[in-house]
Amino acid sequence: MGFCWVYKRRWVLLVASIIFAVIVAMPAGNMQQTASYKVYFDKNNAQLMASEKLAAEYANSDNVLFVIAPKDGNVFTTQTLKTITELTEKSWQLPYSTRVDSITNYQHSYATQDDVFVEDLVVKPETLTPDELKAIEATALSEPNLVNRLISSGGAVTGVNVTINFSDENVDQETREVVAAARALVEQTLADNSNIDMYLTGIVLMNNAFPESSEKDGATLVPAMLLLILIGLGLLLRAVTPVVATLFVMLFSIAGAMGVGALLGYKINPVSGAAPIIILTICVASCVHILMSFMAAYRNQGESKANAIQQALTINFKSIALTSLTTAVGFLSMNFSEAPPFRELGNISAAGIVMAFILSYSLLPALLCILPIKQKSPSSQKATLLGAVVQSAENLVLAYPKLIVAVGIGLGLTLSAAAFKNELNEDFVRYFDESFDVRKSTEFALNNLSGVSIIEYDIQAGEFGSVTDPNYLKHLDGFTQWLYQQPEVIHVNTFSDTIKRLNKSFNGDDSQFNSLPENGDLIAQYTLMYETSLPYGLGITERVKLDKSASRLTVTLNDVTNNQLLALEQRASQWQQDNFPPSMQSQGLGWSMMFGRIAQKNIESMIIATVSAVLLISFMLILPFKSVRLGVISLIPNMLPALVALGIWGLTVGMIGLAASIITALTFGIVVDDSIHLINRYILNRRDLGHSAALSIRNSLQTVGKAIVVTSIVLCAGFSILAFSGFNINSIIGVLSATTILVALIMDLLVLPALLLVLDRWLFKPVNAVSGERTEQSNENSGMASTIAGHAAANIK
Repeated sequence: MGFCWVYKRRWVLLVASIIFAVIVAMPAGNMQQTASYKVYFDKNNAQLMASEKLAAEYANSDNVLFVIAPKDGNVFTTQTLKTITELTEKSWQLPYSTRVDSITNYQHSYATQDDVFVEDLVVKPETLTPDELKAIEATALSEPNLVNRLISSGGAVTGVNVTINFSDENVDQETREVVAAARALVEQTLADNSNIDMYLTGIVLMNNAFPESSEKDGATLVPAMLLLILIGLGLLLRAVTPVVATLFVMLFSIAGAMGVGALLGYKINPVSGAAPIIILTICVASCVHILMSFMAAYRNQGESKANAIQQALTINFKSIALTSLTTAVGFLSMNFSEAPPFRELGNISAAGIVMAFILSYSLLPALLCILPIKQKSPSSQKATLLGAVVQSAENLVLAYPKLIVAVGIGLGLTLSAAAFKNELNEDFVRYFDESFDVRKSTEFALNNLSGVSIIEYDIQAGEFGSVTDPNYLKHLDGFTQWLYQQPEVIHVNTFSDTIKRLNKSFNGDDSQFNSLPENGDLIAQYTLMYETSLPYGLGITERVKLDKSASRLTVTLNDVTNNQLLALEQRASQWQQDNFPPSMQSQGLGWSMMFGRIAQKNIESMIIATVSAVLLISFMLILPFKSVRLGVISLIPNMLPALVALGIWGLTVGMIGLAASIITALTFGIVVDDSIHLINRYILNRRDLGHSAALSIRNSLQTVGKAIVVTSIVLCAGFSILAFSGFNINSIIGVLSATTILVALIMDLLVLPALLLVLDRWLFKPVNAVSGERTEQSNENSGMASTIAGHAAANIK
């Protein structure tokens, strides 16, 4: 393909490419952050719909949890109880709050002679006597609905839980409002009470951490990566113009990709927020091949700028087009993911790759044509180092090809086998690192008060009013007692415990009556009396459906992994099948179960995605290579790197979750790039120019080897920067991707050339041992081949 027109039409090309990029990027200004964990689920996700139905019929589970830890280790003092009372009252003022629960406003039922009273557990704390404080402590620490939920078992830490009910119109903005108000309340409380420490957690805080993570990465990691790339290119090319040109290509590619994302209706989340860093690195990889070819022709060969640009574009077009296509296909395979953010990451990145390809062949050459570039360059220590690396690889390959193949593939397969050591698991609590306050607060709550992972059950009683049926409550209580025997469970909030407590209160607080009555009418009377005694906002509809046809049972878990969560739910389901009538059997719901199930499904779906990407990309490689054998051989250096990275992960970490499950599909299209450049050059030298296998390997490494090293280092550095993300999923993607690319570099510099050399006779027609040329070589070469041959010879010199 000729590009002689580029220099003549440079101004037209510049204006046209900028107008195109601006038009594509314009919608990006409307792209918003999202602050909801629900973004990880499709709207028609069965678990999400069931959980939303549960919230609509009872009460929303979105919450803000204030954790209070008195410095003297005792919650039950007049000063601390006064603080909790004040905090409870002020918490009602949080935006969108519908309920506030604490030990002070806990609706305690007790008997006095023949009367039963229901009132706040703590009234006027500043007037409490030591005996009254002890009585309150004894009551709180013996109440199942409080211990390990709102008060620690030792009475050293307590919590104030605020239920938040967002509207469906603007959850993201409302989340920020709630978090801002909650943080302000913490600051005010701490300023007024030096005797306590406070921690802020809950689902609302976890939700808010998602956009905060995206904003943090965008403000720190993207600029850091951009600066790293610009410095690296400057040191490599020793010229300002190519660096400036690449900068514009990168920025317009990112803006265009985000514009496509906005057109598709995407919102920025922590996963898709990593797209700019990925696009930066891949964009540079495309530009580097063109720039190095251009600089070699312009400076080393003394070509005119017009001819140098034409050569660079012509030489690299086939390889860059193919690598852009395969990389885009790799990212598009992420559409197999069960989690929308990963699909969005794949689609935005694929759009960025297409933008980078278009701008690499429009904006980049136009800027190179227009901006001044010195033709003579001083000697570069960086270039010498790169040359030494490539030369060393070349010498090793030509001296020990069989040994390199045996050791490289053998070691790769050995490390790949360790990938099976990875446990398919996830740890949702640690999605954010300790730079986020919510992570530290959540871990404090886990260790000192209560868990944040929950399982919700909507247990049907049947017809109207059936929750007061003694048989129903006995089944409910049996399930509760079984749950408390499970090692993962720290608290169960159930309607049956409320009835047991009421029965005790109506029988003179005699502990022998802390049980379920046998009379359904009596239970109904207890329930009615209790319900009418409760203050506004603390009704039983949070536990019991309005028509009394079902009740909600909430299980709070300790620090569990995804596998432990799913294992508990499976045991609970089996217990229900063995002990519940069919009408009462219920599946586990809630955000923990939603993440648990989608993590498992995502791992399974990404296996399909990986296989699909491998098959499709392999077919795409066979066509331009015009060789099934070369297509098959290319799989070895392309597949092994990701498997080796997962093997190293298995030996060091041993757990694959949402992030690690997409690595093979994500990186396959990336690592293919360098092998495509190398194989294309080898085919050119071997098939079109008729060089011997050894000379073809030498020429291929010397012409594209430096660019392969540079692009791999840039890609590795880019993903390594992502490893510093405070969002665990992005951090893992960064580490595994960087490891994969580093392994791929070794494969492309050593194993692939050695493999081509060893299998040359199987891949190509026999060569003449004396001349080293193909016995049936054609005397005619295309003009393009001649151009590339001259370019290769110049590079060898």
